[in-house]
Formats: sequence, structure tokens, C-alpha cells
Amino acid sequence: MMNKTLIKDVKNDVILESLQALLDRVADELTRISGTIEDTQSSITRLTWRHASQDPHYLEAMQKSDLTSQEIAGLANFLRKITEELPNQIKVNAAQARRSFTLSDLAKRMIV
Repeated sequence: MMNKTLIKDVKNDVILESLQALLDRVADELTRISGTIEDTQSSITRLTWRHASQDPHYLEAMQKSDLTSQEIAGLANFLRKITEELPNQIKVNAAQARRSFTLSDLAKRMIV
């Protein structure tokens, strides 16, 4: 299968695709993860605030969670800005990179 952004050679485990398209998916994934952290933090706060709000370790952990979510969202935006500058002609072999994932759902989202 061939198109302008993807070249697949399944037999030799080669998937050449646009670096721009791949980095866009990574940025999307970082945004999704950031949102999941925010949603989880909201649920935890709602369920535990009454009992844990006086614990300084609890407050510190919640602040760290919030900061982590913001940092991940910031990295996603940074990556999107860099991606805008890349020419679409740059190709990478994403098939080799996918072997580094230990979560199959994440690997599937990174590979077209």
C-alpha cells in the first residue's frame, strides 16, 4: 500500500511514514493523557477531599498531579509547533519504533 504519507512493506516490517504525521499523533496522545490525568484528579478530589484535605501530603500530591497534566499538555503544544515546521517529505520507519511500546493499545494508536 502506498500513498503520499505512508509506505508499507509488511513482509520486511517496514512502515515508512511522514515524520510530521507521526509527531501529530504523538501530540494528540499527549493531549489525551493530559486530559485523562485531569479527569482522574477531579474524581479523586471529589471522592477524598473531605477526609484528606487537611493532609499536606495529599495537597502536595494533588498539586503535582495538576502540574504533571499541565506539563504534558505543554509538551503536546510544543510538539505541534515544531511539527508545523517540518516538511512532509521526511519519512521514518515507525514499525521499528512500535516495538518499544509495552501497551498494545498505545502502540496501535501510534501506527497507522
